[in-house]
Amino acid sequence: MRYILYSPPHEKRIGEIRKTNGEIIPERVLQVGARALYCTKDFPHRRYRRDFLDKSEDYRLLKCKSIAEAESEQKELKEYCGETFEIHEYENGRLGPRIV
Repeated sequence: MRYILYSPPHEKRIGEIRKTNGEIIPERVLQVGARALYCTKDFPHRRYRRDFLDKSEDYRLLKCKSIAEAESEQKELKEYCGETFEIHEYENGRLGPRIV
């Protein structure tokens, strides 16, 4: 069994922005697509947050062998960028149920 870090599609609210020239950009809601954690063959220890099921040849989905390893990656990611990813089972190219 393998585990991946996955962020489901969700809405992100951006507050009102006041520019220095007095112009106001109103509050708005953006739709964020499903994302997952990726790595590359050349730099396997670097992590990239990309669209889920990105078909790029340069990036491959980061698959963890244990839940403990996935939790460690999840914690590091939260400390680095503040973004929370869920841990899901991933087997035979299919996204399984949420673990944590």
